[in-house]
Amino acid sequence: YQLYVIHVVHREHVIPVVFCLLRRKNTTTYQEMINKILELAPARNPETIMLDFEKAVLNVLSNSFPHVSLSGCYFHLRQSIHRQLQTQGLQKQYEENIDFAHGIHKIAALVFIHPDNIINTFTD
Repeated sequence: YQLYVIHVVHREHVIPVVFCLLRRKNTTTYQEMINKILELAPARNPETIMLDFEKAVLNVLSNSFPHVSLSGCYFHLRQSIHRQLQTQGLQKQYEENIDFAHGIHKIAALVFIHPDNIINTFTD
Protein backbone atom coordinates (compact mmCIF):
# COMPACT_ATOMS: atom_id res chain seq x y z
CA TYR A 1 0.00 0.00 0.00
CA GLN A 2 0.94 3.63 -0.50
CA LEU A 3 -0.29 6.57 1.54
CA TYR A 4 -0.67 9.46 -0.88
CA VAL A 5 -1.07 12.84 0.81
CA ILE A 6 -2.08 16.01 -1.02
CA HIS A 7 -1.28 19.37 0.54
CA VAL A 8 -2.43 22.87 -0.33
CA VAL A 9 -0.75 26.16 0.38
CA HIS A 10 -3.15 28.58 2.04
CA ARG A 11 -1.96 31.93 3.37
CA GLU A 12 1.65 30.75 3.44
CA HIS A 13 0.77 27.57 5.35
CA VAL A 14 1.04 24.06 3.95
CA ILE A 15 -2.01 22.04 4.95
CA PRO A 16 -2.60 18.33 4.25
CA VAL A 17 -6.12 18.07 2.83
CA VAL A 18 -6.39 14.67 1.13
CA PHE A 19 -5.21 11.29 2.36
CA CYS A 20 -5.51 8.33 -0.02
CA LEU A 21 -4.51 4.78 0.77
CA LEU A 22 -3.67 3.28 -2.61
CA ARG A 23 -3.16 -0.40 -3.41
CA ARG A 24 -0.92 0.17 -6.42
CA LYS A 25 1.41 2.75 -7.94
CA ASN A 26 0.10 2.76 -11.50
CA THR A 27 -1.68 5.04 -13.94
CA THR A 28 -5.12 3.49 -13.39
CA THR A 29 -4.93 3.91 -9.61
CA TYR A 30 -3.71 7.51 -9.82
CA GLN A 31 -6.38 8.37 -12.40
CA GLU A 32 -9.09 6.93 -10.13
CA MET A 33 -7.70 9.00 -7.24
CA ILE A 34 -7.72 12.24 -9.28
CA ASN A 35 -11.21 11.51 -10.63
CA LYS A 36 -12.52 11.04 -7.10
CA ILE A 37 -10.85 14.25 -5.90
CA LEU A 38 -12.32 16.19 -8.83
CA GLU A 39 -15.73 14.68 -8.11
CA LEU A 40 -15.57 15.82 -4.47
CA ALA A 41 -13.92 19.19 -5.15
CA PRO A 42 -14.79 20.12 -8.75
CA ALA A 43 -14.07 23.86 -8.44
CA ARG A 44 -10.41 23.39 -7.57
CA ASN A 45 -8.04 24.74 -10.20
CA PRO A 46 -4.46 24.50 -8.96
CA GLU A 47 -1.85 26.80 -10.49
CA THR A 48 1.14 24.66 -9.54
CA ILE A 49 1.54 21.04 -8.52
CA MET A 50 4.72 19.78 -6.88
CA LEU A 51 5.23 16.04 -6.95
CA ASP A 52 7.76 13.27 -6.77
CA PHE A 53 9.29 11.85 -9.93
CA GLU A 54 6.98 8.90 -10.41
CA LYS A 55 6.13 8.66 -14.11
CA ALA A 56 2.58 7.31 -13.67
CA VAL A 57 1.40 10.16 -11.43
CA LEU A 58 3.19 12.72 -13.62
CA ASN A 59 1.30 11.46 -16.69
CA VAL A 60 -2.06 11.49 -14.91
CA LEU A 61 -1.59 15.00 -13.53
CA SER A 62 -0.35 16.45 -16.82
CA ASN A 63 -3.40 14.97 -18.60
CA SER A 64 -5.88 15.97 -15.88
CA PHE A 65 -4.48 19.49 -15.44
CA PRO A 66 -2.94 20.44 -18.82
CA HIS A 67 -2.56 24.14 -17.95
CA VAL A 68 -0.96 23.61 -14.54
CA SER A 69 2.75 24.06 -13.92
CA LEU A 70 4.19 20.75 -12.68
CA SER A 71 7.42 20.80 -10.73
CA GLY A 72 9.45 18.12 -9.04
CA CYS A 73 10.06 18.08 -5.31
CA TYR A 74 13.72 18.68 -4.41
CA PHE A 75 13.55 16.23 -1.50
CA HIS A 76 12.35 13.48 -3.84
CA LEU A 77 15.02 14.39 -6.40
CA ARG A 78 17.74 13.96 -3.77
CA GLN A 79 16.12 10.73 -2.62
CA SER A 80 16.06 9.44 -6.21
CA ILE A 81 19.72 10.33 -6.75
CA HIS A 82 20.65 8.53 -3.52
CA ARG A 83 18.72 5.41 -4.60
CA GLN A 84 20.58 5.46 -7.93
CA LEU A 85 23.90 5.66 -6.09
CA GLN A 86 22.94 2.52 -4.20
CA THR A 87 21.61 0.74 -7.31
CA GLN A 88 24.79 1.51 -9.27
CA GLY A 89 27.02 0.34 -6.41
CA LEU A 90 28.41 3.84 -5.78
CA GLN A 91 27.31 4.34 -2.18
CA LYS A 92 30.72 3.47 -0.73
CA GLN A 93 32.48 5.85 -3.13
CA TYR A 94 29.97 8.56 -2.20
CA GLU A 95 30.71 8.04 1.51
CA GLU A 96 34.50 7.84 1.18
CA ASN A 97 35.38 10.22 -1.67
CA ILE A 98 34.66 13.86 -0.82
CA ASP A 99 35.19 15.02 -4.42
CA PHE A 100 32.76 12.42 -5.74
CA ALA A 101 30.17 13.36 -3.11
CA HIS A 102 30.62 17.04 -3.93
CA GLY A 103 29.99 16.27 -7.61
CA ILE A 104 26.77 14.45 -6.73
CA HIS A 105 25.62 17.43 -4.64
CA LYS A 106 26.40 19.73 -7.56
CA ILE A 107 24.23 17.61 -9.85
CA ALA A 108 21.25 17.97 -7.50
CA ALA A 109 21.85 21.71 -7.16
CA LEU A 110 21.63 22.24 -10.93
CA VAL A 111 17.85 22.57 -10.58
CA PHE A 112 18.41 26.01 -9.05
CA ILE A 113 20.53 27.30 -11.94
CA HIS A 114 19.16 29.08 -15.01
CA PRO A 115 19.49 26.71 -18.01
CA ASP A 116 21.82 29.14 -19.83
CA ASN A 117 24.30 28.96 -16.93
CA ILE A 118 24.32 25.23 -16.18
CA ILE A 119 27.52 24.25 -18.03
CA ASN A 120 29.62 27.08 -16.60
CA THR A 121 28.23 26.64 -13.10
CA PHE A 122 28.80 22.89 -13.03
CA THR A 123 32.37 23.09 -14.33
CA ASP A 124 33.41 25.90 -11.93
